[in-house]
Amino acid sequence: MSTIDGRNLVEQALLAAVSGDLDGLRDLVTDDVVAWSPTGYARGIDELAAELSDREGMFSEVAIIADPVDVIGDKVIAEWTIAARHTGPIVVDEYEIEATDIDIELRGVMILELRGGKIAKVRQYWNEVDLIEQLGLLPAE
Repeated sequence: MSTIDGRNLVEQALLAAVSGDLDGLRDLVTDDVVAWSPTGYARGIDELAAELSDREGMFSEVAIIADPVDVIGDKVIAEWTIAARHTGPIVVDEYEIEATDIDIELRGVMILELRGGKIAKVRQYWNEVDLIEQLGLLPAE
């Protein structure tokens, strides 16, 4: 049985990423962390912090559930659900999506590789088109 609390680690990492809590994120990851998701790639804590720096205020009323969570050695694999309200701008490249005050729910998978109890590698898989649809930004069929 592993002593790693995978559920808590995944939920803390997601909350820090969604809310732009860079101090909280720095406590969770190694300095040389490698991170990949459908919306970005970062190598090192400084690149990751830069990638997430504009997220503060983007979502409020954030609720995160990681379930199921499997811990295998130094690897954590989890399915997650995030529910939140879109209350701040989302910036993608040169485009800005103004706050819609719409409640969203996303589902995805996170794979963490740990070193010394901290996240050294993270990969996330989720459908970014689902977010765009929920925010009402795609033309009606």
